[in-house]
Amino acid sequence: MAWFRRGKKKKEEEEFDGVGALAVIIPALNEEKNIAAAIRSALEDRNRGEEKKGGRERGILRRPDRDRDGVEVVVVDGGSSDATVAAARGAGAHRVLRCATRGRGAQIAAGVAAVGVGGGRSAAALSSPPSDDSFFLPPRRRRRKPDTLLFLHADSRLPRDYRASISRALLPPPSPRGASAPPRSSWGAFETVSPTGLRPAAAAALLSAGVALRTRLLGLPYGDQAIFVSVAALERVGGVRPLPLMEDVDLVERLTLAGREEERREARGRGRKEEGGGGGGGRVNARPAVARGAVVTSGRRWAERGLVRTTLRNLWTLARWKSGSASAEELAREYYRR
Repeated sequence: MAWFRRGKKKKEEEEFDGVGALAVIIPALNEEKNIAAAIRSALEDRNRGEEKKGGRERGILRRPDRDRDGVEVVVVDGGSSDATVAAARGAGAHRVLRCATRGRGAQIAAGVAAVGVGGGRSAAALSSPPSDDSFFLPPRRRRRKPDTLLFLHADSRLPRDYRASISRALLPPPSPRGASAPPRSSWGAFETVSPTGLRPAAAAALLSAGVALRTRLLGLPYGDQAIFVSVAALERVGGVRPLPLMEDVDLVERLTLAGREEERREARGRGRKEEGGGGGGGRVNARPAVARGAVVTSGRRWAERGLVRTTLRNLWTLARWKSGSASAEELAREYYRR
């Protein structure tokens, strides 16, 4: 039976699409107008397939089973005063959690812990555990650990066929016959964003081009680009820190540092064999894998404050964070100040 198990494992690794079981975690706060679109974009691939098969009634959105579809949508609410929670349930989220600590970093960390992923900081993200308000999946299936996590802002929507784009970004191109397979990537983000409500159209195009340039040249995607990461890589760098701001930059920095350290080890000939590739997803790449496509996101901040002013403010916030001259708490107070 050993040969059968080895053959089955090899077949599973060959068929692995680089994503595996996917959990989409959506932190939300007073987003009743946007949350449904975010959730549906995460479920779109499966629902579109069911529609073609005639398996879905018009206007009714099915709640897929993560074990069958490979995707679970978890919404973590930070104490909304509007109908965000009800809208999330109605849109088909598998789980809707209430987070005791408000803040995108804390809410993401709570969602990470809720799907069974460790990493130290994620499990200890909250002063009290989130309350699980929905049980759409049977307990046995809800405890299944995902292979990959994707963090989606509540006012954003994933591009069509997003899973295929992520798979192409994470998996290396086919190797020539006889050559060793290059390692696959373990984290990344979408190439750019497509802001809505930003006028004129040239301003939106300029913003999208700037985001793509930053991502490609600097290897620094932001959270509104839907960062995705393998569970093994996330656990290796210690999970998501419950920061009120800059949680996305902090995660990218730690993944980048871990990837550079692995590259140095491998260059010295001391890289572990299992870190060289395969289906484990444990090797951390130093630069993000860039998935083709644009995440549609709300342009309300740019529209309210102006493209130039908002961009300069973001750069100043980033510079202060990088230099260590201000904490995440200080930056959050200034950033959200009206």
